[in-house]
Amino acid sequence: MRRALFALAGAATVGICALAILYLNPIRIRRRRKLGPPKPELRVGLDKRVETLAAEEGIRRVPTVSMSPEGTDAFSYGAPGKYAIALPRKLAVSWQKSSLFDPVVRHEIAHIWHRDVAFTWLAISVQYVLVPLLALPLAVGLIGGDRSLLGDYVWRAALLAFVTGLVIRALLRAREHDADLRAARTPERLDAMEFLVPTLRSGAIFRPSSKHSKLRQRMAAMVDRLLSTHPRLRQRLVFLNDRFLSKHPTPDQRSHVLAAPEQAARISFIDGLVAAFFVSLTVPLVTQVASALLAGPGHSDLSVLIASLLLGPLLGASVGLGLWRQALVSRAAGRSANPMPVAIGIAAGLVLGQTVSVSQSGSGAPLGFSHPVWFPIAAVLGFGSAILSASLGEIWADVAPSLRSARTSWLTAIVVNSIFFSAVLWVVTSLQLVTEIGGLNAVLVWLLQSLSSWLLLTSVGMLVAVAVAAFILHGRQPRKTASPGWLVSNRVPTTWPDGGRINVSLIIISGVAAGLAGTAVLISFRLIVGPATQSEIVQRAQGYMWLAAATGAVTALMAGLLESRRGLAAGALAGPLATVVAITGYVLFNSVLGGDLSWNFFVILARPPLALEFALFLFVAPMALFAWPTARCRTRLLPLTTVAFAVIVAAATLVGRNVLVPSDSAFTLLL
Repeated sequence: MRRALFALAGAATVGICALAILYLNPIRIRRRRKLGPPKPELRVGLDKRVETLAAEEGIRRVPTVSMSPEGTDAFSYGAPGKYAIALPRKLAVSWQKSSLFDPVVRHEIAHIWHRDVAFTWLAISVQYVLVPLLALPLAVGLIGGDRSLLGDYVWRAALLAFVTGLVIRALLRAREHDADLRAARTPERLDAMEFLVPTLRSGAIFRPSSKHSKLRQRMAAMVDRLLSTHPRLRQRLVFLNDRFLSKHPTPDQRSHVLAAPEQAARISFIDGLVAAFFVSLTVPLVTQVASALLAGPGHSDLSVLIASLLLGPLLGASVGLGLWRQALVSRAAGRSANPMPVAIGIAAGLVLGQTVSVSQSGSGAPLGFSHPVWFPIAAVLGFGSAILSASLGEIWADVAPSLRSARTSWLTAIVVNSIFFSAVLWVVTSLQLVTEIGGLNAVLVWLLQSLSSWLLLTSVGMLVAVAVAAFILHGRQPRKTASPGWLVSNRVPTTWPDGGRINVSLIIISGVAAGLAGTAVLISFRLIVGPATQSEIVQRAQGYMWLAAATGAVTALMAGLLESRRGLAAGALAGPLATVVAITGYVLFNSVLGGDLSWNFFVILARPPLALEFALFLFVAPMALFAWPTARCRTRLLPLTTVAFAVIVAAATLVGRNVLVPSDSAFTLLL
C-alpha cells in the first residue's frame, strides 16, 4: 500500500509540476528565442491579416503575433486561452504574399483550433519533470548507502523515461499531420500546402539550430560530420529518427498524408505500445490501492476488477477507437487497413508495462515474476484482442452509411471497445496473479472456476450483439449507397465502397453444426467409456466444459480464416453459438441419463465454457492474420470445414482431459 501511495503521489507531483511549467513556459520561450512584438509599421497589417485568417477558421480569440529575429520556423505557444504565434522575421515581413504567408499561419491556427497547443506543451513539460523525479530515488539510495534496490530500479526508471519520450514525440508528429489537413481543406489551400511542405525542416538527425546553445550546436555539427563518412549508418539512424524520435514528420511524410489523408488515421506500433504500456504499468498500483482500501481477505479479484474497469476504457478509447477509425477511413479511401503493427505494440506494451512497474521492483525475480509462462500468454491475448477489435471495426465500417451522425459511430466504438478491453485487461492481470500463486496448474483450475465473471460474460454478450446489429443493418443497406456525409468531403467518391456481403445464415448454421458435432463427440465418448466413477465426476464434467469451449473457439477461428478481415467479427457470433449448442446437447443428454434438467443447472454449466471460449478465441485469433490481406470470401466452405475441425478438436480435448483438468482441480481457487 505504501509503495502504491508513493507512486500515485509521484504521478500527482509530475502533473502539478508540469502544469506549473506550462504556465511559466511562455516566459521562458520569449526570453530564450528573443521573441518580441512586430515593429509598429509592420504590426497593423500583420495583425489584421492574422485576424482575417483566424476568423476564417472560426477562432474568436485571435492569437497575438510575436516575431523572432533569428528563428527559421513558425510555431504556436502559450497558456490555455492566451495563445500566440511566433513568426520568423523573413516570413512576417512577407505577410502580403499570401501564397507563402497564409499556409504557414493557417497551419498554426489549426493547432489552436484543435486545442492541442496547451496539451503539447504540457506533454513536453512532463518530460522536464519526470526525469529528475525518477532520478530522486537513485540519488537518495546513493547518499543513504542503501543500494539493495538500485539495480532493480534503474533499468525500470530508464525504460519508463524512454517510453515517455517516445509518447511525447509521437504526439508532436501526429498533431502536425492534423494541422496540415485542417489547413488544406479546399483545393486551393491544398495546392498552397503542397507547395509549402517540401520547404520545411528536413529529417536530419543532428540539425544545428540557433535556438540551441552553442555547445549543443557544436556537438550536433561534429556528430553530423562523423556520420557523413558512414552513409549506410547515417541512413539507418535517419530512418529510426524519422520514425520514432523526431518531433516533426519529414516533408515526404507530410506530403504523403496530404495526398492520402487516410494515412493520418493509421494507428501504428508506437500507438499500441504506448497505450498498453502505460495502462499495464498503472494496473498493479491501482490494484494495490484498491486492495488496501477494501481491507479484507479474498478481495484481490475485486481489486483487479476495479483496476480493469478504470483503465480498460483508456485502451478502448485510444487503441480500440483508433482501430475502428482506421477501418472506417481506409474503407472510405478504398484501401485495407493492416492491424498487425498495433497488435504487436499492444502485446509488447502489456508485457513491458507489468515488468517495468515499480511495484515489481524488489520482488526477488529478475523481471518481477517467478513464472515466465505469463509473458507469452499475455502477449498473445493482447495481440488477439487488437485483431478482434480491428475485425469488429471492419463490420462497423460496412454500416457507416446507415448511421445518422459521427457521434453514433464514435460513441458505439468507445463503449464497445471500453467494455471489451476492460475484460481483456481483467483476464491478463488475473492470469498474472494466478501464475504467481501456483503456475500453470493454478491457471488451468482458474480458467473454469473463476474466469466466468460478469465483466467477461457481458463482453461476450456485447460482441454478439454488435455482430448481430451490424449484420442486420448491412443486410438492409442497399449495395450501392452514398458515402456518409458526416465522414467524407467532396473530393471522395460519393458511392460507399462495400466490403461484400457476409452470409449470416451460413455463420449461424456453422455455429449450430459445430455445436452439434461437439455434442456427438461427447455422446460417443460417454457410450464408449461408460459412466464416470464417483472420483471422476468433477473431472469429466470439466472436461465436457473444455470440449464446449474449444468447439466454440475453433468455430470462431474458422470464420476468421475463411472470411478475410471481417471473419473474426463473424466468429464472435458463431463461437458462442457453438458453445451454447454443445452445452445444451450435454444437458439434454445428461437429463436422458437421469440428470437434472433445469435453467439453473444450464446456467451453471454454460457460464464457464462461454468465458473460456472468449479467452481461447483471443488466444487463437492471431492465426486469422494469414487470411487478412486476401479479399476472397470462402464462407461457403465454412459449415463443412467447421464441423470437421470441431470433431477433431472436441476429440482431442477429451483425450487430453487429464492434462487440461488437473486431478486437484476440485478445490476452489480464491484470489
